[in-house]
Amino acid sequence: MKILIIEDETELCQKYEKYAQSLSAFNTIETASSHEEARKKLASTVWDCLLCDQRLPDGQGIDLIKMAKHHQPEIKVAMITAHSEKDLAINSINLGVELFLEKPASKEQLLQAFQKLIELARHSKRVHEVLEKFSLTNQTKEYLIGHFDITTREMEVIYAVLEIGDNSGIAQKLFISESTVKNHLANIFQKTQTSSKKELKQLVRDLNAQNER
Repeated sequence: MKILIIEDETELCQKYEKYAQSLSAFNTIETASSHEEARKKLASTVWDCLLCDQRLPDGQGIDLIKMAKHHQPEIKVAMITAHSEKDLAINSINLGVELFLEKPASKEQLLQAFQKLIELARHSKRVHEVLEKFSLTNQTKEYLIGHFDITTREMEVIYAVLEIGDNSGIAQKLFISESTVKNHLANIFQKTQTSSKKELKQLVRDLNAQNER
């Protein structure tokens, strides 16, 4: 898991980095001490977590968070600031900031914040993996229809395969018999040149991945 720590005060930055290093979940820990340096690192690397100071010598942390959330929506963010400002806190929450800390933050508070970011990032990854496994994008749907001549009913069966898997559950969901499910699957396998539901699921995942590029 990767975390970027943005803090212009050297002593604080070293302290935050040390605390992050004590957690085995982080295998990549980098720091930035200015707005410009942080922008470059945010643009060049996909980060899981971000700890960001608000007041930087050449800009505001909230602008970096806005950039990070725009380009990496799943990034989990904690903002830390010495200035308790209601509007800043509200704007941070509206941007999707998960945690808001006030300086001086204790070691315990920072470790708890890091742990929370880790938990949120892990949950986000699990959700993404599940969606990737069981979803079918519009582009993939159009490709299946256009390239393999999949019918509307066969597409419903494919959706059910991704969601449920077993023939009995598919039959119940679509209000058809299991033998009809088997017939539809046989046609789908022939059209897509697959031989099992496992191969069909893999085909969908591959097509989803190709369409994301």
